[in-house]
Amino acid sequence: MLADVAARHDGVTVLEVGVDEHLDAARELDVWRTPTVLVVDAAGRVVRRAAGVPDRDDLTAALTVGAGR
Repeated sequence: MLADVAARHDGVTVLEVGVDEHLDAARELDVWRTPTVLVVDAAGRVVRRAAGVPDRDDLTAALTVGAGR
């Protein structure tokens, strides 16, 4: 679902990060549950966070707001 939503928005990339391999990054980003989805803007700011599987409409709205559209 993430790849499908990303494919519908220019400039959006899905990056999967394994918390086992990147435990320090997971702690820094306050990730305590998987899956956790972070929507990050072009400046590197987390603009939306979803613990568990995100709702498609919420994710699409976050991308639209995050893009300033």
